[in-house]
Amino acid sequence: MCPGPPGGGTDLFAGFAYLSHVPSTRISAFGIGGAVGMAVTLLSQIVGQDNGPASTDRAFIYDNVKVVVETKVMRSSMGEETRKRAVVTGAASGIGNAVARRLLDDGCEVLAVDIDDGGMAELAAEGCTTRTVDVADIDQRRELAEAVDGFDYLVNSAGIIRISPIFEVTVDEWRQVQTVNAESVFFLCQLIGPRLRPGGAIVNLSSSSAKLSTSTDVAAYAASKTTILSITRSFSYALADRPVRVNAICPGIVDTEMQARFLENVAIHKNTTAAEFDALRKKSVPLHRGASPEECAGLITFLLSDEAAYMTGQAINFTGGLVNW
Repeated sequence: MCPGPPGGGTDLFAGFAYLSHVPSTRISAFGIGGAVGMAVTLLSQIVGQDNGPASTDRAFIYDNVKVVVETKVMRSSMGEETRKRAVVTGAASGIGNAVARRLLDDGCEVLAVDIDDGGMAELAAEGCTTRTVDVADIDQRRELAEAVDGFDYLVNSAGIIRISPIFEVTVDEWRQVQTVNAESVFFLCQLIGPRLRPGGAIVNLSSSSAKLSTSTDVAAYAASKTTILSITRSFSYALADRPVRVNAICPGIVDTEMQARFLENVAIHKNTTAAEFDALRKKSVPLHRGASPEECAGLITFLLSDEAAYMTGQAINFTGGLVNW
């Protein structure tokens, strides 16, 4: 099931308005009782099949719960149920790819975005719409924002990593990493956040290196991921009144193509093998393993969903216990 309707909280049926010719019913419950259990009964008994552009408030007492019901009608121009729509950057591989697939499986319309057009071929075959975008490009970011007006979810997953000893990092390397990893997240939140439908959500991918970084060979990357945490907090306040929620996740070791390249490159600098370095890192993780991209996708879709309707501005660790602050 695609992450729930916009609204969340006790607005149990906000978002049903997007069903063609079917009234939406927003139910606010006060007190103690079976608000969720009564919802379907109330829909069948109260709503009926009113096809007019109604707006009616009525109060009921159900199992000692005061229920205020507001009924409205919104019609889809296509005469069909409107599905949730999500845009996912960095969708050609890794966590972004897993998120796009998970959202598609959950019933969302997904716009998969990446600079690597070829890497998105399978997503296109599975039903995603794809768009080739360099998130470091100002004009392409603006064009993407215009294309996703009225979407529900944004997942900022695009990112790069450069391996350089900290005293050898060049200005060009620094700027490249910051532009892709941090600048793009800031401006996509700025451009797309206000265009998301009320009740929408954004998830930004940070990293455990934003909180704990023992490898100085990725200092520029760690700095960019720390910046994402500040961006997330700022936009969580800026978009709260819409309301659009903004959260971040901080993955630790995740078995992706980027991770494999990282291991190979760092192993060279440390005069070891990728396999030995991987085993050494995982030994420091309390769960003694890395995560799969699909596990990360599960957390991200939770944060997008109404199950997380009271969560915003958070940085969620996903590190197998390695980072717990």
